[in-house]
Amino acid sequence: MASYAYSAINAQGLELSGEIQAPDVTAAREQLRARGLLAQGLKEISQASARGLRGPKKVKPKALQVFSRQFATMIEAGMSIVSALVVLEEQTDDKRLAAVIKDVRGDVEGGLLLSQAMGRHPDVFGRLYVAMIEAGEAAGILDQVLDRVAVQIEKETMIKRRVRGAMLYPLVVLSFATLVLIGMLLFLVPVFVKVFADLGGELPTLTKIVLAASNGLKGYWFVIFPLAFAIGYGLRRYKRTEAGRRAWDRFKLRVPMKIGDVVLKVTIARFSRTLSTLVAAGVDIIKALEITGQTAGNWVIEDALAEVRLKVQEGVPIAQPLTENGVFPPMVSQMVKVGEETGELEKMLTKVADFYEDEVDASVQSLTSIIEPLMMIGVGLMVGVIVISMYLPMFKLLTLIE
Repeated sequence: MASYAYSAINAQGLELSGEIQAPDVTAAREQLRARGLLAQGLKEISQASARGLRGPKKVKPKALQVFSRQFATMIEAGMSIVSALVVLEEQTDDKRLAAVIKDVRGDVEGGLLLSQAMGRHPDVFGRLYVAMIEAGEAAGILDQVLDRVAVQIEKETMIKRRVRGAMLYPLVVLSFATLVLIGMLLFLVPVFVKVFADLGGELPTLTKIVLAASNGLKGYWFVIFPLAFAIGYGLRRYKRTEAGRRAWDRFKLRVPMKIGDVVLKVTIARFSRTLSTLVAAGVDIIKALEITGQTAGNWVIEDALAEVRLKVQEGVPIAQPLTENGVFPPMVSQMVKVGEETGELEKMLTKVADFYEDEVDASVQSLTSIIEPLMMIGVGLMVGVIVISMYLPMFKLLTLIE
């Protein structure tokens, strides 16, 4: 689909200009004619310039949520898809999203379905989003599906915000403590080194260890800091590989102090909410399980859902493979079983999602109350060890003098 800059005259004789998406020049002229415009000039422009998609900037979830909610309202009010997209393009504050909406509108005007036009922008409209729009178009309930998408984005954003907010304080304290430790080893300990040199005698073991750490950091900082950065960067790159993602996702579920439990609850909440949303939208259960696995956010759950999907394709009820797989808590399989038997799978999955989202809140608060005192104790011990190691030789000297 090419982009064309046009100048045209309307029925009142006014000259207008803008951009239009069409397969070729002839189709572009036909689109303008359908709008009541007589084309005066058409010039093809590059897709990058037309879309305004330069740079890696992403669309914020909040902007996408507002877009979906407003889109749903307009469709419910009886507006056409193109008219609604025109309004949304003009009023959105996110420039990246506005450019994408403009491109989607052009593709729809060119004859593509809304789901097909959105599918051309996977970095903005993920597979879950596109699949739901496709199901909504087929069932004639596009407004309801868009509203469900908005709820889905809102729930996911909320749960991410809660977890990140809970982890912010420990990370800040840990970063500050690390900086304090480095500062003390680089600047405070060397001050005492001169004093110890004048004292003579045998230094305590603890003091020797701290002095060795200080000398090593001060003498080889140009090796230690780049090495630490390289290790962090290497681990980050490794996590992006398939093997690294698998290892990291397994590790997250096994982290002690109930951190792994929180990760599992977050993943189960997302799985339940996503599958519920897809089932409610009328997406085929096999396809719904596939999309849910790909958007679960954890390889362990994704792998488990792949096995569930294979069993379901063989005619087995969903609850059975969920029960056989040790990853899913018993409550999930039981609720799914009840949903299948009563024909209310969507409602049961929604209840599971609500339950685990509340559980995440409670677990995060409990985890925070445990981590905060542990962090303070750790910082106190770290500073205390350095201070004590610096004063031990002086205490020893005073003993010798007496």
